[in-house]
Amino acid sequence: ALLIAGAGVGVWAAQTESGAPTRIVPEARGMTEGDFRADVAGFWALDIAADREDGTEPGTVLRTDPPAGTELAEGGLVTYWVSQGNELKSVPTNLVGLTVEDATVWITGAELTLGEISRQFDEEAPAGVVIEVLTVDPQIPGGDPVDLLVSDGPELRVVPDTLVGATFEEAESQLAVLRLEAVRGEDYDNEVEEGLVIRVDPGPGTELEREAQVTVVVSLGREPVEVPDVTGLDPSEAADRLEALGFCIGDTDGPPNTSVLVTEPRAGTIALYGSCIRIVTTTN
Repeated sequence: ALLIAGAGVGVWAAQTESGAPTRIVPEARGMTEGDFRADVAGFWALDIAADREDGTEPGTVLRTDPPAGTELAEGGLVTYWVSQGNELKSVPTNLVGLTVEDATVWITGAELTLGEISRQFDEEAPAGVVIEVLTVDPQIPGGDPVDLLVSDGPELRVVPDTLVGATFEEAESQLAVLRLEAVRGEDYDNEVEEGLVIRVDPGPGTELEREAQVTVVVSLGREPVEVPDVTGLDPSEAADRLEALGFCIGDTDGPPNTSVLVTEPRAGTIALYGSCIRIVTTTN
């Protein structure tokens, strides 16, 4: 009985000495901030602080001061730290100019992950090379993504439809603006004036890589054609044969119902396509 009485006096003395009831600070690690405050609200004064720790969920309690298991009187101050997520890691600063593969090595080495890859044409950077880091913050939580802008290389050029009918120099200038190379070609054309572009290869509307070559074919004018030998033919037959080669029929001298004696220009002579040939027939 004396021992029990003595124990009771001891508890009473501890309570009266502190002036307030006490509670044990609970183990709060892993609790949400809301759950922790609901558990202890009204008994202690609370102060919040922020910290980071790898592997913890943002918004959960990391620790308290006093620590869990401490007996603390009502009205005492408990400071609790809330996780902001993983510790901050520095985003590598040397990613621009690297291939995506090499940039990924640096990103994972910094304990971060490769994020979204956006692409755009770039006149200077080769295809597949990083041209900008889209993640703005110099430090981000470990494991977070780093977004990159990657070059698709120079934009494709479209062969213009304004080259045919221009001079070679004009066509060359148009292509130079697009950073395409004009290669001169020549061919006879019976319709297009000498010195003007007949056609281009590849044709208008074709998409090409920068610095690609475009063959620009320039007219040499009307095609030279050898005058055939139509001696002895009926004048109408001779005319058909000459017209089939692109000549026009000029005057016919001599009787119409006889054979061809000669042509002007003469057989074997080179004349331009479309030239008129004079037929002379034999006399009776």
